[in-house]
Amino acid sequence: MRIVYAFADHPGEGSCSDWLCRFPANALYKAGYDVSLIHVSQFVEKPPDADIIVVERILWNGVDSVRFDHLPDGPTKAGLMYWADMKVLDSISDCQANGAKVIAVFDDHFEAYPDTHEQFRSRWLEGIFDGNYIGFVPIEQFKEGLGLVDAVMVPSKFLAQHYGKYASRMYRIHNRPNLSLFPIMQNDRAPRRLVVGWAGTSQHETSWRDSGIFYALDSLRDKIVLVGHFPDTIKVMLDKYRIPHQHGAWVEYTRFPQVVAAYDVGICPLAGEFDKGRSWIKWLECSLMGKPVIAQDHAGVYDECVGGFIVSDPMDWIESLRRLMDDDTYYRMSLDGLAWSWQQGWDGNLREITDIFEEVLGD
Repeated sequence: MRIVYAFADHPGEGSCSDWLCRFPANALYKAGYDVSLIHVSQFVEKPPDADIIVVERILWNGVDSVRFDHLPDGPTKAGLMYWADMKVLDSISDCQANGAKVIAVFDDHFEAYPDTHEQFRSRWLEGIFDGNYIGFVPIEQFKEGLGLVDAVMVPSKFLAQHYGKYASRMYRIHNRPNLSLFPIMQNDRAPRRLVVGWAGTSQHETSWRDSGIFYALDSLRDKIVLVGHFPDTIKVMLDKYRIPHQHGAWVEYTRFPQVVAAYDVGICPLAGEFDKGRSWIKWLECSLMGKPVIAQDHAGVYDECVGGFIVSDPMDWIESLRRLMDDDTYYRMSLDGLAWSWQQGWDGNLREITDIFEEVLGD
């Protein structure tokens, strides 16, 4: 079985391609599979000869009629050409005609980008890139693409349910970590304020505003200190509630274990439609470093997680934080999370995707 992963991210764009393509591809290679990793632009330029081709997120053909020669060379023009001229659906059809099975993979609820990410909302839902119409609406062709491919894989129960109506076959998989980034931890906690850590972006403004987390942190402000990289909108709210906090620099996910090492507890507040499509990865990253986690009960995102508490309202947040101030509870949760999380890497869970590949090939 020859497998090709076509990833979508550009350098510096984010880490989605690592979770969805690079990590599983590396694990497959280590296990002896014939697997290659290419960029989706290479997939368009020269469709590969393979049995299984996994294409990340870019499911459209764009348009032939739109040209941007009048624009000066630079990021805007390059971005417009990237979005408008990708003939991915044609390449998918060509590969299928040659006998390949094509599987799409993605991890965002594109129809529900929050207001804080207007640039992504306008690109996906209106076809507007930096004020310029790219000639088509990506979400419309994306849905058509879901129906064209042989199967779809997503790391969220909600995404599987919501977008399943567009796909002939939908599978829920998991985002799994690169365990080599995480040292084996012995978690020692000194008697002091509980260091509560959070990692996220401005996409999480709704998560904070509507989850009840501010009330809980306000109630325990004398017993905790909050650490994280906070967007300006969240910093304003933390100042308003006078919640002790330390603002750190944004770091690449490869350095995230060093950040989590400073936590006592990780938190994952969720709220709103976009957050329904989240995966369990932030909980997992904290557990790998021996940190208990408190997370919002939201669309079953964290139902399978171990080593923490799932909460539903502000009083639950307060009670869970108080319980983790008790050493016995804290260390029990820490050890439970460590034992569970170190079983979640791709090397020990390859059957999750190889079974899908074999089932799709068997059609």
